[in-house]
Amino acid sequence: MWSAAAIDRRPDVLAAIHADYAAAGADVHTAATFRTRRRAAGSDWQRLTRRAVHLAREALGPGGVLAGSIAPLEDCYHPERSPTDPGPEHAELAA
Repeated sequence: MWSAAAIDRRPDVLAAIHADYAAAGADVHTAATFRTRRRAAGSDWQRLTRRAVHLAREALGPGGVLAGSIAPLEDCYHPERSPTDPGPEHAELAA
């Protein structure tokens, strides 16, 4: 959860990273949503997801494209631990 924790603990750093990428010419940004799904973040998942998206959108400027980052539902290094049908949980975060 360290990456999701940065959304609240260091939003200034996340915003600065997005701004730096935008200044360098990046036109597609990835929101810091890798660990914000319900399974990892619990009841705070929607607030964290929305805040990560908001921080990225503010830095994008007109014409920028925002992508979400969706991690495996369980351990990233053990995808076999994920449920056989991750679709509903991934769709919840994507929405």
